[in-house]
Amino acid sequence: MTPILRHVRRAFHQFHPAPRGLPENYKAEFPLTAQAFEQFVRRCDMRTSPSGASRVGIVVLPWVLTPMPWFSMAVAIGLAQRGRAITIIWDDTPFPRPSPEYDTQHALIEPMVGRLASRFAVVSLSQFEAAPARASDAERLRALATQNLTWELRGGPPVAADLERAVHIERQLGLALGRLRTLFAREAFDGGLIVPGGVYSTSGVHLWAGSEAGWRVATFDAGVGWIQTCNRGVAAQQTDIPQAFAALSALPPEQLAALRQAAKVEVYARRQARDRAKFQAVRAGELATPPAEVMLPLNVDFDTAALGRHAHFDSTADWITSTVSYVLEHTSQRVAVRQHPAERRPMERSQFDIGQLLAARFGAEPRLQFIPADAPVSSYDLVEQAQTVLPFVSTIGIEAAALGKTVLIAGNSYYAGLGFVWSATSRAEYFDLLGAALQGALPPLADQTNRAWLCYYLTQLCNRVWTPFTAQPSDFWQWVRRAPRALYQDPAVSDLLTALDSDIPLSLVRHQRFAGKRTQA
Repeated sequence: MTPILRHVRRAFHQFHPAPRGLPENYKAEFPLTAQAFEQFVRRCDMRTSPSGASRVGIVVLPWVLTPMPWFSMAVAIGLAQRGRAITIIWDDTPFPRPSPEYDTQHALIEPMVGRLASRFAVVSLSQFEAAPARASDAERLRALATQNLTWELRGGPPVAADLERAVHIERQLGLALGRLRTLFAREAFDGGLIVPGGVYSTSGVHLWAGSEAGWRVATFDAGVGWIQTCNRGVAAQQTDIPQAFAALSALPPEQLAALRQAAKVEVYARRQARDRAKFQAVRAGELATPPAEVMLPLNVDFDTAALGRHAHFDSTADWITSTVSYVLEHTSQRVAVRQHPAERRPMERSQFDIGQLLAARFGAEPRLQFIPADAPVSSYDLVEQAQTVLPFVSTIGIEAAALGKTVLIAGNSYYAGLGFVWSATSRAEYFDLLGAALQGALPPLADQTNRAWLCYYLTQLCNRVWTPFTAQPSDFWQWVRRAPRALYQDPAVSDLLTALDSDIPLSLVRHQRFAGKRTQA
């Protein structure tokens, strides 16, 4: 076993939680989390930043009664200990309108922000007048409002009351954007901004306004037991992977071979349904499945990774129905539409009824099979049977390319330009490429499998930090009780802070640790 593969395996087995949902009582526990975090702050080394230190803005805002505000403040403390000058940007405006839930959260955030004000600069967004709106804002604000509504409805179809709510969401996003423009015209953040999420609530306009002002805006996103970041974009959308991919592509061949082998070990675990994410319910090869030459692996439609990523289609429904129609009308091939297997879990279940959509459009078409999330079928069996794989932005597109399949993606994905999948620049070109793929006329791309395995190594082995240091309610109770010094010296936490504090993608920071190298903050 090579040294780097040994490092990867050791790091992965240090923390290996089974996927869990949110605790049923997490909202009622929010006041208790405030008390626990106050005790954590009392134990922290709240040192003053040196003169001339880079200033970093940390956005603190409510997040559906999860400990997100406390996690953001804990990140601020960790970066202050690294010598950064911190400004807490408290987004204290109700979103999308006043509510008891928001009042409860702000009532507990305010005294905690006040406690940190003795060491950090603190600004509240409500104190700033909104700069005038720009004509070019409307389309982007509407798109962010739609993404927020999709997230809240879990992908379900909106009714009249929801559409009215979207109007309020858009109005509040515009107000926050104007206030942020005023703030960023007065304050300088040469060390960048750190924002939760990047889509939900007002986090999308924090990312927007900060980037517009010329600051580097890093975001983070997390599930239970893991967290990821992005230096200049939405963390869940992994838009800094191409930077890391370019860096690792220059490694010597023997090192690249070791990384690809590590990726293959992870895929083997997933085929056996023994990986951390536990996406697959059954092992590959256990059940016979009707073969289909074409496979559409779906994303969870309301997941941040998929929000706003449509490139040539109006919606997921438009993409699925248009693509399936083309295959059925132009070929005699069979199509398998695979719902993301994570949707079998209650907290990840979408309200977007794909089965009903397909039945309404295609009836009992014998060449079309819809495979729901809870079906005892491995997605890997479907990939192996297929000749053409058509993901939206799903990770399985990388795996399919690594296995030598023809892959044509429909969405705006971070891996679209990395040289191992086909992607289009227009809707018309998408169908031209699809037609060629179905005829077997799209040849394998140069070095396709090697490129795909390298990308998979970065995204699946390096770009998630498996740690309880997250804003998830069940994780919060693990880290908030630790001694702060030990917490911030934890290698996983240290790597997370390094990525947020630098312009080095998290996947590279983790790779360097696995390779036995040290990373400078």
